[in-house]
Amino acid sequence: MNLNEIKKGKSLKSAFLFYFSILLGIITALSLYLLVTSALSFIEKRKSLNSIKLVRLLMLGTVELSLERSVTQVSLNFKETIPENFRALLVKQRNSGTPKIKEILSSTDDSEVKKELGDALGRLERIRLEADKNLSVPLVDRDKYFVERFPFHFPEILEDTIAIESIFFRNEGSRDNTVLKLEAIQKLAWEMREFGGRERTYFAIALLNQKEFGNEILGRIEVQDSRVRFAKRQLDSLLKDPSIPKSIGTEYQRMNSNYFKEYAEVKDRLKAEISRGVFTQSFDTYFKSSSEALESIEALLRASSNELIPAQEAQIQSALLGVIVNLFIGFAGLAIGIYSIRYSTVTIISRITQVTNVLSELAKGNKSLQFDTAHELNIEIATLLEAAGIFRDNMLKLEDLISEQSAAVNQTTTTMRLLENSSKNTADEAQHGSTNSQKAVQVAYEGESMGERMQEIQTQVQESVDDVTKKIELLGEQTSHISSIVSLVAELANQTNMLALNAAVEAARAGEFGKGFSVVASEIRKLADESKHSTVKIQGIVEEVRASAQEAIKMSRKGQDFVERGSKIVTETTAKFKEVSQAAKSVSDVIETIAFNLKEQARAYGEITTAMNSLNQKTAKFVKHK
Repeated sequence: MNLNEIKKGKSLKSAFLFYFSILLGIITALSLYLLVTSALSFIEKRKSLNSIKLVRLLMLGTVELSLERSVTQVSLNFKETIPENFRALLVKQRNSGTPKIKEILSSTDDSEVKKELGDALGRLERIRLEADKNLSVPLVDRDKYFVERFPFHFPEILEDTIAIESIFFRNEGSRDNTVLKLEAIQKLAWEMREFGGRERTYFAIALLNQKEFGNEILGRIEVQDSRVRFAKRQLDSLLKDPSIPKSIGTEYQRMNSNYFKEYAEVKDRLKAEISRGVFTQSFDTYFKSSSEALESIEALLRASSNELIPAQEAQIQSALLGVIVNLFIGFAGLAIGIYSIRYSTVTIISRITQVTNVLSELAKGNKSLQFDTAHELNIEIATLLEAAGIFRDNMLKLEDLISEQSAAVNQTTTTMRLLENSSKNTADEAQHGSTNSQKAVQVAYEGESMGERMQEIQTQVQESVDDVTKKIELLGEQTSHISSIVSLVAELANQTNMLALNAAVEAARAGEFGKGFSVVASEIRKLADESKHSTVKIQGIVEEVRASAQEAIKMSRKGQDFVERGSKIVTETTAKFKEVSQAAKSVSDVIETIAFNLKEQARAYGEITTAMNSLNQKTAKFVKHK
């Protein structure tokens, strides 16, 4: 991105405001989210507290109704009408349990809870009316079907009533783990109280009627006892948690001692005795001891119910504290964001603008600016101003350096031009030398060719001289027969004349080396002429011819020596011409290479000169506009 594109964008101030506004919006949204979340959690926990209170009433009310069931079931097995003490206990339990259930109906707005509880109370009132009707007459006049089905109908109402507990928490979020454990302890204590009470009722009826257990009753007792012990094992697991309140642990220990030790021993002994038809313990004594044992379970249930409300209230306090903390965080984040925006725009941006103005002046060439960083509290801005001052000083030094460099560049450019011209001249001379060397090579090649041809001629001359020598020798030998072969001599004279002429031509071609031979050839020609014209005198001058022949042999041998020496000189000359041609060829190649390199060097000097001119122009432009 170039400077013009950057200038088209937003200013730093608007960019700061934009991004800080986004950050402030995010902080505000996050704060609102946390505040709403904590507020919803607070409302939900308040709602859960109300549900916990209603479930507590439900648990305690059904425990009272469970005791009513037990008293009613025992009373239905009296032979006579219900005794007054049992009637008073029955009324007490009804007056304790029913108001609690009705209080739930008046305290809840949940239509489903109201419907289920209203239905349960209606069924309960109907079974109470039927029970009161049967309790007002002796055993023989009572409705046997009702008496037999009562142990099933009344508990069914209780179980349906206690099942309403799940309706209270169906739409609520997750509760604290401690609260959930206390609720579980409460439910398990209720189950132990309910099933232990049902079991107690069968023992009480057997003692009241002094009647052995049938197999069906024994089976029911075993089922109730197993459900009590199963709930006890679950309770044991829960109470291992150290977070469980001590009050619950204390009631748990008391329950273990009263119900699962003392009362358990009583039950085992009674079961064995009743099975054998032995009844050593009275009904009143057993009913009192069993009530005390069941009361220890009720105490555990009440303790867990009493701990539930403070535990949930502590959760509500924690949620309320979360609302307050999130509210504080939201306001604090908002305040910090607003302050950050103000500080950024008013303080930082203004100082950055100040520095920007200083840098702009520097960019315009104003070198007289002064930088005061002594009163600058912002470290980064002070450092930036200090750096701008250093930049100004460096810029001044750079101007001096550029001026010096400009002079050096001018000098270098001049030198490079001289080198360029010198290289071009040298390249031209080298090119001219290359042309001359190529001509010398051509001359050397021609000299070498002429030497080779001279050598061939020398060979032919030597062969001719050898022939002449042989013939002269033959002439000397046959001088005695001249008279008989005069005609042959005339012909020989003609041939000799021709040979002499050819020898003279060859001697002339041989130059200095052939001068002596030329004389001999001339003499031979004269002799041939004389022989031709003086054949009649041949006889008289045979001796003279012989002598001349001998002299000619000597001269021909001397000429042969000269020819051999000339041939040797021609051979050596030819060899020298070859060496000269090779050397000339090498020199020509070297000169061509030098010429090419000088041309490249001249071109490079030209490029350097162009670059130096460009640098010099830019330097001059910078110095002019500084």
